[in-house]
Amino acid sequence: MPLYRFCRPEDIPLIVQAINASYDIHFPERSPMTVAQFRAEMSLLSLWPSNTMVVLEDKDPIAVIVGTKRPYGCWIAMLGVQSGYQRHGIGRYIVDALIRKLSIIGPRVISVDVPVDNEGGLTFFKAVGFEVWTPYWCFEGRPHPIAPEAVRQAHPVKPDVALARYESFHPVAQCWERDAYTLQLYAGRLTGYAFWEEEAIRGYILLQHATVMDLAIEPHADPLRVGTALLARAAAETDGLLRMDKVPEQDPMRPVLEQAGLTPRQTHVQLGQRIVKKGG
Repeated sequence: MPLYRFCRPEDIPLIVQAINASYDIHFPERSPMTVAQFRAEMSLLSLWPSNTMVVLEDKDPIAVIVGTKRPYGCWIAMLGVQSGYQRHGIGRYIVDALIRKLSIIGPRVISVDVPVDNEGGLTFFKAVGFEVWTPYWCFEGRPHPIAPEAVRQAHPVKPDVALARYESFHPVAQCWERDAYTLQLYAGRLTGYAFWEEEAIRGYILLQHATVMDLAIEPHADPLRVGTALLARAAAETDGLLRMDKVPEQDPMRPVLEQAGLTPRQTHVQLGQRIVKKGG
């Protein structure tokens, strides 16, 4: 009979083994996870061993769920069951076990991002009580050329200075990989530009190479004017295509990115549920 167990920090090698055997096996294009990579993602994404469960069959991992932990929520970063063990209730059991744990110790919100072409994953999470919260879109391309004087209003800015405006510039919640907490942890790896007007920042963009990690505009500013200038300045710093992943459906940056010339493609669906405190 399979052995189900939540993990501890000393179980990281086992977690990595389980990811490679039960999760990455379904994504042959992915490179195998390493212990060093997992530790790095623990720091940046708050992967949490005690919110991670491994299922063993004769000491061999056959399933894994990797959960994160922050005060405001838990995000399922990975869920995988080996093909030969699917449709035996293992996936449902480990999701339910994580939810039961969160109902006791918190946090009270759990979410997951499922690729739109993963019909089985979408069906599974809906069956275990998750609701669709928002579609996510990816934008990629080179922005249209704009007047040089507009681009010149975008100047380098330290990420910490830009992120001090994160909450007031974001009317819509962002994906886990680009929320305020994650971006603060990434800050030392990011390049930033801010659009200045009347000695105030009207918008900013944060980049990790050609990936847009954040694009945010002051609510009363002209979003197209500010956004296109920031994207043009970012594009001037890279020879490749700009890319921004997991932009929420209702994010005001969506029309800015599209009108600037980047091509949209729906890639993920965010699902989640609010957890009732046990005994409450």
